[in-house]
Formats: sequence, structure tokens, C-alpha cells
Amino acid sequence: MIQNKAYKIRVYPNEKQKQIIDNNIGSARFVFNYFLNVRIEKYKDNKESFGYNLCSAELTKLKKLDEYSWLKQSDSTSLQQSLKDLDLAYSKFFDGIKKGKDVGFPKFKSKRKAKLSYRVVMSINIINNTIKLPKLGIIKSSHNFNLSKIEKINNATISKSRSGKYFVSLSCEVDVKVKHHTNKQVGVDLGIKELATLSDGVVINNPKYYRKYEKRLVKQQRKFSKMKAGSSNREKQRVKVTRLHEKISNCRVDYINKFTNQLVTNYDTIVIEDLNVSGMVKNHKLAKSISDASFSEIRRQLEYKCKWYGKELIIINRFFPSSKACSGCGNIKSDLKLSDREYVCEECVLSIDRDLNASINILTVGTTGLAC
Repeated sequence: MIQNKAYKIRVYPNEKQKQIIDNNIGSARFVFNYFLNVRIEKYKDNKESFGYNLCSAELTKLKKLDEYSWLKQSDSTSLQQSLKDLDLAYSKFFDGIKKGKDVGFPKFKSKRKAKLSYRVVMSINIINNTIKLPKLGIIKSSHNFNLSKIEKINNATISKSRSGKYFVSLSCEVDVKVKHHTNKQVGVDLGIKELATLSDGVVINNPKYYRKYEKRLVKQQRKFSKMKAGSSNREKQRVKVTRLHEKISNCRVDYINKFTNQLVTNYDTIVIEDLNVSGMVKNHKLAKSISDASFSEIRRQLEYKCKWYGKELIIINRFFPSSKACSGCGNIKSDLKLSDREYVCEECVLSIDRDLNASINILTVGTTGLAC
């Protein structure tokens, strides 16, 4: 089955290639900001809509001016992709208004805060463990590609992390094999103490990577804050802090990848709750632990992996009282506290682990379709 799949690979450009990448990132950001300003001004002055085609024609004229001749040094398709990204941001904004959602108006990209990347769509070739890209030529990578699975390369996004590492993300059409069917169903209760409790009794430990590296991070951040602004030592220390943040993030994503792979391999139907994570993190006592567990990332990975491998993901209503309902008789225990780790039913005298009880309820509700 052909599916869209992305591969993010670290690459090792030489000094000349680094300079070209940095210049192209700057050019793509400039084009986005320049034409966002043009569209805003056009609408203010004449209530005129200035769409992608008009922006593209204007960009061609802009390149011919001596003041902006440096834009010719960048890959032309990457600048067109910036215009498409801007047009997409406008479309999402207006679609959000129609649907009553607060999507937000397109914002200018800050040099310090915006993602450092640009996208190309043509002349992308893979040769063993190297990638050939327009304007850059052949770049060494850390990955040996299995070309037999890749049907087509749609585009490549070249990015630079804040710690100075370079990556290429390839969006490909890949022949993905559907995983074998096990005829098993599972309810998943996500938590903080344990990352997940499954309805069949399996418990997934929470590694708590942020807590693990927190003391080291505090020490490095304290060093950074005491250094003189603009000094080379401060910049070196900034890179150290950034790399530690990246390490925490990479460890967390890798662990969640293994966990979600385990779920889609062992079960045909997976049932989870529609958690209100943005509301949960407003509890300042639990916000750090909730963010460290990364519930949204678990859901995101399950959604696309179930689609890839022919499995079913069911998401139940967030207002269903999965923890307070008895999995034996259905009685609701309204006075259940967060500190109560054992669920004891007053009606049927069932005594069961709180999280296991919740996961069984999630599975029951998801498979019967009562609260979807």
C-alpha cells in the first residue's frame, strides 16, 4: 500500500554548502515576510486580495532589481515554496473563521525564533549514503537508503537546528506493508506515574527524561545566564544548553516511537481518550510532568501509524468518566480523588488498580461506540 512517509536524516555539508544553506534559509524567510507585508498593505489600501499567482509574478520582477539581485543565488523552487506556505497560512486562517476556530492570522517569521529551513521539490537524487540537492550538489549523510521501498520523492526540506546541526527531511511515497492481524483490542489509559496502562494489564513505564536531565540542564542554564551578552563563550554555552534540550526531546520521541510501534504491532484496535492537554497543563503542579509525558505526540504517532499499517484507532469522548466508573458494574464513584490509586467499588466490592480500571472502561466504551 502506497503511503506518504517522511525520513529525517542528518547530513554533513562542507563549509561552502553550509553557507549556501544559510543564505537560502534567509532568502526563504525574507520572501515570506516581504509578501506577507505586501498582502497586508494591499488589503489595507484597496481591500485588494493579492494571491499566490500575483506574488509569484511580483517575485520575478523583484529578482531583476539590483537591490534584490542576491535572491537569484537561492534555489528558485524554495522561494516559490515560501509563497505557497504563505498562501496556505492565509487559507487556514479564513477556513478557521468559517468553521469558528481561532487559527490565527499569519505572522512574520523572526530570525531568532522561526524554524531555520527551506523546501525544494526538484532535482533530488539519492546515491548510496549521499543526497544530491539543487545548488548544493552531493551531501554526505548518516543514512544508507533502501531505495526498493521508495516509489517517489515529493520534496526535501533542508533544516538547521539551533545547535548548528543540519538535516534533510525527505517526503516520499513508500510501499508500506500492512502489519499482520492479531484480532486483539486494547484500551490505553495514559498517565504520569506510569506512561500507559493497557486493558490487558501491561504497564508501560514513564522514563521521565526531563526529570532525569533537569539538574544538568539547570546547571548549564545558570552558567549561560551569567555570561556576558555577545561574547563567544556565551554562544558556546548556548549551544550546550540547546543540545541538552535536543537530547531530552530525542530520547522522548524515540521512546514513544517504540511504544506506539509495540501497540500497532500487537493489536488491531487501539482505543484512547481525547485528552485536553492544553487544559491539563494549566495545573502548575502537574504541568511539567504532563509536558514530559507528551500525550499529544503519542496520539499523533498512533494516528498516522494506524493509517499506515491498516489498524484501527478509536478516540473516545474526553468527558467520559473512565477513572470514576466501575469496570465491573458501571457504578460512578464521584468522590474519587487523584491520590486514590486503588479503585474500590461500593456496589460490587470490586478492588482494582485505578489506571487498569480506566483502561478497561476505555476499551469497553470505544468498542461499543457509546461515547465516541
